[in-house]
Amino acid sequence: MRSVYFRESSLPDHDLLLPKGQHTAGYALGILLLDDFFWPYMPGDVANATTFGFPVLHKVVKGSNLAKAKNSDRDLVSLLIIGARELQEQGVRAIIGGCGFFGNFQDEVAAALDIPVFLSCLLQIPMIVRSIKPGRKIAVFSDVESLTPALFRACGV
Repeated sequence: MRSVYFRESSLPDHDLLLPKGQHTAGYALGILLLDDFFWPYMPGDVANATTFGFPVLHKVVKGSNLAKAKNSDRDLVSLLIIGARELQEQGVRAIIGGCGFFGNFQDEVAAALDIPVFLSCLLQIPMIVRSIKPGRKIAVFSDVESLTPALFRACGV
């Protein structure tokens, strides 16, 4: 670790510790994105940094694509872990996925990191179920053939 000291009175009066190899700081969230192009990335999409009111750090997972994510391609696990570790090394405090089908790899990626990992919006379903009246239904809008029982299980549903 290296220490950086602030000397001006308007700046924080404490050490800022950065691990060796960390080149950025202050990112609350790291976002893993597919190496596919989906245009446009409107505000509200995780691939648009203006969606967030705080600093985020995007990482395109080279070699990933929608087909690999949908089909639980085991080669994608190592690519996601490499990308997630790079974000962790840059100081992000949590990681999310920019593709709901990344949920197929939730357990492996979360186990490989020291910070919280939320690879799919489908991870929210168990919390939502517990927050609404019993017997109510939840709608998930997606390509229906891709919403497999394995994907739901991987997301705790």
